[in-house]
Amino acid sequence: MLSGDKQLLGVTLASEHRITRAVSAYDAALGDVPSLQLESAQELFRYALAVSALVNLATDTDVTDRYELLTTASALDRLVRQKVPSCSITRRQQRQSVKRAVRRFSPPEIVQGNGGRVVRFLSWSSAAGNIYSLEILVTEFGRVSLHREIIAGHLGPHQD
Repeated sequence: MLSGDKQLLGVTLASEHRITRAVSAYDAALGDVPSLQLESAQELFRYALAVSALVNLATDTDVTDRYELLTTASALDRLVRQKVPSCSITRRQQRQSVKRAVRRFSPPEIVQGNGGRVVRFLSWSSAAGNIYSLEILVTEFGRVSLHREIIAGHLGPHQD
């Protein structure tokens, strides 16, 4: 079973499949809601962050897990410098994971994409200490399409 995969009724569901199901359920819950008025970049960003937190909760975590936005290089640095009492990977593997995270760091941004605006940012979850790169397409009606990639793992205080 791959990291992030879970068993449901004896069938292994990949993380990407669970993300698709969670986003589809979210879109269905919106139903025929009139167009969302996400005028400012801050409103759009908060909306995308809330959707990503819901997807993270639906796919990887327990309600006691932490989910954080990484907006600055110093926030990433602070996270990776935290001591972890025990971890299933070696120190060398952890250093490689830190290097991947630092190399892939970019501040949050919003760009115009096909069909809507794309919000890009990094987040961290205490479930396995994963750092995710997220791209969330938000259409003018509030519908979302989410792509999430694990860029590093076992960082910060986490549960193996």
